[in-house]
Amino acid sequence: MKVVYTILAGRFDDDEENIKFCDDAETMEDAQRIIQEKKLYQYPICRVEVTGFEAA
Repeated sequence: MKVVYTILAGRFDDDEENIKFCDDAETMEDAQRIIQEKKLYQYPICRVEVTGFEAA
């Protein structure tokens, strides 16, 4: 099994998260690259979560 890194980005609407982008990456470095390439850091919400494990 391997760790899955989920990238989430979006905005707050009426005090709730409105996620506009969601994708998975195999490594933290890949997640950071996706954030840079897609300029997701411009969103008020931009985070990487370890969501669990994926069967290898």
